[in-house]
Amino acid sequence: MRTEFAGYGLDLATPAGRVHLIAVHPRPPVGDVSGWRMDHGVIRHAARATSERTLIVGDLNATMDHVPMRALVGSGFEDAATQADSRWQPTWPAAGEVSRLGFPVPSMVPIDHVLVSSGLRALRTDTVTVEGTDHRALLAVVGL
Repeated sequence: MRTEFAGYGLDLATPAGRVHLIAVHPRPPVGDVSGWRMDHGVIRHAARATSERTLIVGDLNATMDHVPMRALVGSGFEDAATQADSRWQPTWPAAGEVSRLGFPVPSMVPIDHVLVSSGLRALRTDTVTVEGTDHRALLAVVGL
């Protein structure tokens, strides 16, 4: 899989069988968004290319309101935070890591995601601070 910021696909062996993991980081949708759209197209292609139980994880630089995210949901993926009925969990910016007009900006936008295919079930999600990054990490507990 080739996006501007790279991505990885690998198979995980679990006691209940194989799970395909797609780790991604498409470009952000700033300025000319054609690169962002292209990167999301690569992600959708990689997701469709496997019939295995699949996780798509990473900084997708998109909220669930963006068309590329709705396209992934339309192709059989579910957002783990939504599926687990988690509360609103913004991941960007990490609280205090970005400032505007001299004031730290709180976490406001959920752009980091775990998406699960059929055969997988998100049990819970949470966000945690990771020192020195401009994102909060999204953790998901997923069952088979």
